[in-house]
Amino acid sequence: MEETLPSLDCKIEHIFISEGHNYIGHHGKPPGCNKIIEVKKIECVAGRGLAGDRFFDHKENYKGQITFFEMEIYEKLCNELNESGKV
Repeated sequence: MEETLPSLDCKIEHIFISEGHNYIGHHGKPPGCNKIIEVKKIECVAGRGLAGDRFFDHKENYKGQITFFEMEIYEKLCNELNESGKV
């Protein structure tokens, strides 16, 4: 029997990936310097993640491949952290 996944009715404003980990595997060492890259489109692979991202095939069926949050949350964080909020 095939699993039915819930649908998500939203508009994706931005997609960001990073090719490498800046903190995982760096215990006791300085963080890495992998950049966060905005992409216009991405290949989403069920059970594996976003192609090209550091978490792609990280672990079998890893549940942290992608995070969605509202643009209002991003704007609020920028305001609270005194950031420009420009993406």
